[in-house]
Amino acid sequence: MNYCPNCGNRLSPADVLCPRCGSLVEMMRPNIFTPSESSPLPASCGAPMPQTAVGRQPEAGKMQPPVSAGPSGADDKAWLEIEEIDADRSENAKAAPNSYPAPEDPQSGFIDGGENTGSAPQTSDETDEGSGSQDASEETEQAASEETEQNAEGSRSARNSARYRDQTGEPTAGMQEPCRPEPRRHIPGIIALFLWILVAAAIFAGFYFADSYITETYGGWNAFVHDISKGKVDLDTDSAYMKNLAVNVSETQTDDGAPAHRFDVSMPDGQSVRVLPLGDTYQMENGSVSFTVSDEAIATSLGLVTTEASMETSGVNLDVTTASQTLNYQVGALTLKLTEADYKRDKPSEQTLSTTDTSLKIVLTVSPEATVFINNSNQSAGIDAFGHLSVTMPLELGDNTFVVEIVQPGRRSVKETFTMTRTLPETALTLRDTYLRIFDSSFECRGSTAPGGSVTASLNGRKFTAIVGSDGVFSIACSLENTGVYQMDVTASKDGFADASSPVLVEYLSSQTAFTDSCKEMTVAKIIKDTAALKGKSIKTTATIDGNIDSENHKQSFGVKAKDGSTMPCYYYGQERLSAELEYTFYGVWDTETNSFYVMFVE
Repeated sequence: MNYCPNCGNRLSPADVLCPRCGSLVEMMRPNIFTPSESSPLPASCGAPMPQTAVGRQPEAGKMQPPVSAGPSGADDKAWLEIEEIDADRSENAKAAPNSYPAPEDPQSGFIDGGENTGSAPQTSDETDEGSGSQDASEETEQAASEETEQNAEGSRSARNSARYRDQTGEPTAGMQEPCRPEPRRHIPGIIALFLWILVAAAIFAGFYFADSYITETYGGWNAFVHDISKGKVDLDTDSAYMKNLAVNVSETQTDDGAPAHRFDVSMPDGQSVRVLPLGDTYQMENGSVSFTVSDEAIATSLGLVTTEASMETSGVNLDVTTASQTLNYQVGALTLKLTEADYKRDKPSEQTLSTTDTSLKIVLTVSPEATVFINNSNQSAGIDAFGHLSVTMPLELGDNTFVVEIVQPGRRSVKETFTMTRTLPETALTLRDTYLRIFDSSFECRGSTAPGGSVTASLNGRKFTAIVGSDGVFSIACSLENTGVYQMDVTASKDGFADASSPVLVEYLSSQTAFTDSCKEMTVAKIIKDTAALKGKSIKTTATIDGNIDSENHKQSFGVKAKDGSTMPCYYYGQERLSAELEYTFYGVWDTETNSFYVMFVE
């Protein structure tokens, strides 16, 4: 049996801390002397405990338990360490004597608190006098105490383990903690209350908004249930009273000619009629009232959006108020005739659907309440109080398609599609002359273009390239083989710009003197008569211009009359401006392709 080296209390094998003084005894137990039959207590066990063994003098008037005299030799160092630990534990026990409850030790004669309920520990003299009887009583007492200690071992182990943890802050070595059920975790009360409040608020808000929507849209729950059940369910239990209500609805027009519906309502003791969802109220006289509501107002209140000219709806109902109650009447299906939304496109106009700009400005006039979509993009934020809207849209090279849609409450929607073509700006091209009258096969065409550009000319199936200066001034050297009238096309090109092209009329004539000298003089009548034989021959004739002269692209077209009244068509490219009713001498050839007289020179 082990004893506490601090207070002498008898210990059980399961004790980690002394039940009386609370000292740690688990580490000391191997060095505590345990009496047995083979090793009886020495005669000096009853002597007072020396100061070096326990670290303090024994208290006066109290018997001390027997302890071993301590090891010697190799065990001196371990014994000193135990003495130091014991001294520290003793000081802790003094500082907090009531830190742990003091259970009664069934094997010792001491009761917690220092009271002696049995015989005190025997001194060395008493041990010598009655060693025989004492050994027998101790064996009997030890057998009884071992049985008691085994029964209490579990509870004492748990108690001592808890005390050990509280004192040292470390788990008890070699002992298994009692199994405790994991505590159930509960939501704190304040959080649970807050969650219940949130749920209740959500339910209330949902019901409030549902009731508001149904009241504004249908006029009440009765009308709502009646509508969704298609008339099969009616919550109004006062059907007999409803039989006194008479409602007649017919199509009509407003004073300005807009489509509308007329309502004739009669009800005994009726006071007022409220039209839902419009919200307009009409007072009844003698239980009846008649009023007109435009189709646009009905469609606006119902939030209808359509591109059709007419549509059918059943969302209108009436609240008829009497002296005692309010009755809700569900109006049947109504056919609404909707006018077109207000819309006018100011820019771009129909005539300007091609541009070289990189952006396009679209200007519209609509209703201030309208919603405008351009290529599915909502542009309504830019509408001013007068319904004016200006939007700038980017342009890509080529065709750009724009879809404009106008949605106006109570009106049918308008959708328009137009295409704007973006082209590159043309290269600058300026010709010094657009008509050249030459008498030599080689000639030059001059002009100017953008610096860095190039210029080419196409004449009679041949291509000529111009020399362009740093300032853009160019000159094209050209040539012709045969006389006649030709059109030369001049083209200017530059990167990032579109090609610019301009025609030049070239009239190549032989020497005027040589030509006029070789001409055969003939009358107008003779020329008209012998046109087939005059191909390629030089002709001279004198005649008066008859009628007007048409001028187009340096070409003057006119006619001259023969004495027999016949008229010969003529044309002239010269720079001299001819006048009607004047007589001229014309030199030229007959043009079989145009079947007219080509005048080369005029006198």
